[in-house]
Amino acid sequence: MRRYIFSRDLRPRTLQRVTFHLREVQLREFIAFLVCLASCLMSGPSILLSGEPPAKAEVQWDKVLRVWKTSVSIQDCPEPPLRRGRPTHDPIYKALRDLHADYPRLQPWFPYPKMVVAELKPPESGKTYWDFALMDEYTEDFMQATAGHPVVFDFGTIPEWMIKTQAPIPYPEDPDEIAWNYSQGT
Repeated sequence: MRRYIFSRDLRPRTLQRVTFHLREVQLREFIAFLVCLASCLMSGPSILLSGEPPAKAEVQWDKVLRVWKTSVSIQDCPEPPLRRGRPTHDPIYKALRDLHADYPRLQPWFPYPKMVVAELKPPESGKTYWDFALMDEYTEDFMQATAGHPVVFDFGTIPEWMIKTQAPIPYPEDPDEIAWNYSQGT
């Protein structure tokens, strides 16, 4: 009885062809190929060709085998509608507070560079241009709304002047203006 789809193809003639090409292939790559091939041959085809019916799964809702402990979480990406004084600010942060989520993530991202990058201009002649005013505002609101719960900070947008680009990357002076082109370079 044939158990593997490929067993028919592994006749001496095929093995001779593989051996012939072995000179052209690194031994390490060939061994990795054989391991992958063996893995494929030992799993899927043997089950499919065994002739056995598929396993039957039965759910017994009245029997508890394990209790899963999951946690609701959320990501807060600061954008202009979340700024203080906006109509959406208070209801959104109240909802975040009422959610009682563990590990909510604060994820400032690049389309609003004025809101999420603390130093948009590079230091020069011993002078720096740090400005945390807007970042402090939404970080404080986020921390108040998530008080008593572990949080994750994921400040993923770095100043573009730290990255090699063809020319300086412009950004809008208005923190509410979107700038899809801010994140560039390598």
